Amino acid sequence: MWTSQIWLGVEAVLAAFLCVSVWRRWQLDAARRRAQAQRCWDWSGRPHATAVILPKIERLRKASLKGAPLPVRAISAHRRLVAAARQFILQMAYFQQSGTQSPDQANHEAHKHMA
Repeated sequence: MWTSQIWLGVEAVLAAFLCVSVWRRWQLDAARRRAQAQRCWDWSGRPHATAVILPKIERLRKASLKGAPLPVRAISAHRRLVAAARQFILQMAYFQQSGTQSPDQANHEAHKHMA
């Protein structure tokens, strides 16, 4: 009889310990989630927050790459693209020459008829 009451008491203590440990873990996780959410929303949007990155933005604006030369590979690729586009356009029917005149002769003839 006494042994069953002792085991019941041990089970009650273990159940209470389990409940307390689960509740404590839940509280720690909730606090961790609140801290993480606070870190995500820390930026207030006030001018002092932008003062930190403003010098970096200005430095990037001043260091524009407009005057920097293109790498040799980029230049040759650009020239190939322009040449391919030119060939494609010249093969269109609209730009084909009628007859055997060179473009300079055709241009000269057109101006001669206009005058």
